[in-house]
Amino acid sequence: METVTYEIALEQFGALKGLGSIALDEKAAWGVARNLARFKRVLKPIEEEITEGHQAAIDLYAEKDGDGKPRVVNGNYDFGDNYKSYQKRVKELESTEVQIDYFKIKQSDFPKTELKGILLAPLLDYIITED
Repeated sequence: METVTYEIALEQFGALKGLGSIALDEKAAWGVARNLARFKRVLKPIEEEITEGHQAAIDLYAEKDGDGKPRVVNGNYDFGDNYKSYQKRVKELESTEVQIDYFKIKQSDFPKTELKGILLAPLLDYIITED
């Protein structure tokens, strides 16, 4: 079991989903599937907390319209002078720590030619291990 921030876990989850769309050898596919299931179990309740916290930050820091609701300009919330405070709160939310029991996958279980480093980078040192 390892502890990472929500932001890192979300990045790893995205990388795993990307790997899930590639034809992988059986061992790698099994490892990716096991990790995806573990991430879903861990991230779902935390994602709800983060979403609620994000909405609370919008309600707190966004400029208000005539009805007292957060003002939207060109499809984005208008934070005016409160933008830095809003960003700070979002960073705090994304820094929430999560514990994940990673299923390790050997580097040799992945095909050599199909994978890009940018896809694997978030998984190195956590999930993908050297042989």
